[in-house]
Amino acid sequence: MFDPLARKSNKCDQPFNVDCGDRIELQPPKGNKNCPRKNGFFAHPDPSICHVFFNCIDGQHIESTCTPGLHFDEYQGICVWPDTAGRTGCGKMEAKLKDGFECPKDQQADNRGQVVAHPKFAHPEDCQKFYVCLNGVMPRELGCSVGEVYNDEEQKCDAPENVPGWFHEIS
Repeated sequence: MFDPLARKSNKCDQPFNVDCGDRIELQPPKGNKNCPRKNGFFAHPDPSICHVFFNCIDGQHIESTCTPGLHFDEYQGICVWPDTAGRTGCGKMEAKLKDGFECPKDQQADNRGQVVAHPKFAHPEDCQKFYVCLNGVMPRELGCSVGEVYNDEEQKCDAPENVPGWFHEIS
């Protein structure tokens, strides 16, 4: 879409990046099966395939896949949690992960006594992974970047030498 306020020389951008105000008309599409328009990011044509999307450039598509557990949101042009994408026909969200993890029923409080909205929990076997309970009830498995481990005390990914009990000096 044309963005007259863009500070770059090419003033065309993806629809989710342009505020058209009350300009709602678009040129007729010149797309194909995988590219409804010649350029843009588009959901897979099969509505039950929610983790695959197409990046179309001049009518040629490049198939991309979201990180496991995420769905493509065509309105934002990114992969998001399934409940955020709000797509239908993709399968329902489970309150229990495949490895059996469920969010604890008791609410977690921080050191000031405030309820933690999205509490985190260390993975029992993999020090690079951890769980987040969205709104305290919907579990998600996440992981730290290469070279980092989950620091349960700090509730964040950290260098191994900063995680108590993890780093062992070899004599």
